[in-house]
Amino acid sequence: MADDDRNITTEKFNTLLNQELMKAEYKVGLFGVGTDGHTAGILPGSVAVHSKDLTCSYDTPYFAHYHNAESYRELDEAIVWMQGKDKWKVLEDLSKNEIDIEKQPAQY
Repeated sequence: MADDDRNITTEKFNTLLNQELMKAEYKVGLFGVGTDGHTAGILPGSVAVHSKDLTCSYDTPYFAHYHNAESYRELDEAIVWMQGKDKWKVLEDLSKNEIDIEKQPAQY
């Protein structure tokens, strides 16, 4: 039952996001990046990395996510916020743009 509820919520969110993106003239996203290179709930190695839908839900040991990388393609601009020494390596890796998206979804 809980999976059914989550699937319905994900589908509704996907529909709403599609509608809102179609209305917008200019689309900006604001994202944080984790020390493992995840962003917007797109964890390394997760199904969200390669999903073709705008939204995707999946379980992790911590929580369920409702985002995926496909939604980035709809944006005109993305603003990324990172803070702390523990993220310097991630920032360095992002600037190289050589890491597989599967290992560091923030490459999107």
